[in-house]
Amino acid sequence: MTSNPPPSEETKGRKRPWYLVVALVLVSLTGVTAAAEGCGMVGYYRGTLPLVDQPIGDGVTDEDRALIQSAALQVEAAREQDRRILFPLAAGGLVLGMAMFAFATAAMAGRDGARRAVTQLVAVRAVMLAVEFMTTKREREAEQELRRAHLVADIRATHISQAEQMIAQNDASLKRFGPSVAVGYVVVKILAFGLVVLALTRQRTRAFYEAAGEALADD
Repeated sequence: MTSNPPPSEETKGRKRPWYLVVALVLVSLTGVTAAAEGCGMVGYYRGTLPLVDQPIGDGVTDEDRALIQSAALQVEAAREQDRRILFPLAAGGLVLGMAMFAFATAAMAGRDGARRAVTQLVAVRAVMLAVEFMTTKREREAEQELRRAHLVADIRATHISQAEQMIAQNDASLKRFGPSVAVGYVVVKILAFGLVVLALTRQRTRAFYEAAGEALADD
């Protein structure tokens, strides 16, 4: 009975680390999402796409319908007031998102140059998230109010007997936890990008790309 020899260092280097795959998939999905969001906002400012909004159901009262429409107008007003900020961020997010997806795909194929590019793009995206959060408060609050208007309308249409109590509980939760949740959401995303950068720069990851580069050179 013979035993298999332990894998050599070269073999270990050629094996793609699992966390590298997870990181590149995450970057790809983030890139697609950022590109889609940026495209939607650019289209809105160019007049080719309307304000993204949920349809108003048939059971909604005239009062709630007016509340929703008023909230939607507030979103439009906030976007116009912050156009000088939102439009460049949207255009940058569109270009950056497309680049993240393209380079992540190339990095998945073993291109070390693409890995280095992805690392830089992820760092830029993390900075952009922080900038967006600090400069888009007016639009963010307007969109939250629009979501609340839809939620209130749905509650009143489906839970008539307990509607006001449920609305009061929702408003209390938003007032108490809303700001913390918004900050926490951005912080978690930035930390996730930090983990992606760590995965892309670990020694085992670099060894994999070195081995992949040597294999490509031999071919």
